[in-house]
Formats: sequence, structure tokens, C-alpha cells
Amino acid sequence: MYVLARISDDPAGDWRARDRQVVNALAALELRDSGLSMPAPFN
Repeated sequence: MYVLARISDDPAGDWRARDRQVVNALAALELRDSGLSMPAPFN
């Protein structure tokens, strides 16, 4: 929980609201837990 609290005060609410920064941070956290990293952004 403390890891999620560093991402946002309300990570679930921000995820539901599609806050791009929070969604990206949560995705990066899940990927990191799986031994992966975020892909390079593309336009």
C-alpha cells in the first residue's frame, strides 16, 4: 500500500478517472514486478 500511496493519494480513483500519469505509474509498477520495463513512447 505504501508503494501505491507514493503514486497517488487515490490510485484507484485516479485510474478510474484515466489520469494518464497515474495509469502509467501503475503500469510501470506492474511491469517492474514482472521483471519488465515500460516501452519507449511513440507518437
